[in-house]
Amino acid sequence: MNLQVTYMIAVISLCDAYKPVILLHGIMTGSESMAGIKARIEEKHPGTIVYNTNRFGGWSSLDNMWYQVQQIGNDLVEISKNHSHGIHLLGYSQGALIARAIIQAFPELNVCHFISLSGPQAGQYGSKL
Repeated sequence: MNLQVTYMIAVISLCDAYKPVILLHGIMTGSESMAGIKARIEEKHPGTIVYNTNRFGGWSSLDNMWYQVQQIGNDLVEISKNHSHGIHLLGYSQGALIARAIIQAFPELNVCHFISLSGPQAGQYGSKL
């Protein structure tokens, strides 16, 4: 996880200016699970606005995913209206799947970088032990 966070910070640090970062948590968690990443971004890239969404935390993360995409997507549209230069979107686990669906369903969003941490974007693979 530490290597992933370091990579994510490196990507964000190389970007133009201080674009806001929006964090989407994983299944059965909430914004508290992303607090460490939020703090690290703010520490390493002072002045960056970080939105740590708490929508669909805990048991509500099991709600229909398309409903979550629509609701969070509408939130991101509102946030992005204040940031015409673009945003960075970072999703962890299920949050990564939701983030990707939002990017596809809301083409008006100006997402500069999408970071998927442990998101099963191409499915999951396992091997026998």
